[in-house]
Amino acid sequence: MLERIKTIEIDNRKFQLLKMDARTSLKVVRLLTAKVLPMIDTILPMLIDVLNNGIEQGDINTDTFISAISFGKIALALDLIDDSDLDKLINFGLSHCCEVLQAGAVQVLNQNGTYGVQNVEDDLMLTLRLSIESIAWSIMDFFDGNRWTSMFAGIAMPKLNTPILRSFMAEGSSSSQ
Repeated sequence: MLERIKTIEIDNRKFQLLKMDARTSLKVVRLLTAKVLPMIDTILPMLIDVLNNGIEQGDINTDTFISAISFGKIALALDLIDDSDLDKLINFGLSHCCEVLQAGAVQVLNQNGTYGVQNVEDDLMLTLRLSIESIAWSIMDFFDGNRWTSMFAGIAMPKLNTPILRSFMAEGSSSSQ
């Protein structure tokens, strides 16, 4: 049985992350793989350079790391995701969070898009952290290779070595030469 609720603490506030249902999680995975993963191609080489330079100089700390980051490259990467997709991701994340208050758990983002708790809508870092934590926790099973193997091991796959497929593959390889 999968864990449905995870409690985290941020800035002396307690939040519950509520596991997304499978359909919602799959929509988030689709959106992430289509829109967010291409951003990594832009940012990852820069981060590797920063880390390599820091290792060579024997100095990796927050100040050297931040000073070496190219915010222009980050801006280019962020430009790959449009506002509506970013809104979807934030809404997916925040709508699956509650703040634990004395009166009980209160939804961070209500179904109608209004905030259910105070001091979240104006706090960029808290919004970002809650969105990332919620989404990451809900979809982490999707990226678990062991789970894929165990869930789909018994499925009979169609035989791919057919005359039609062989002729298609031969045409494809001859046209690329």
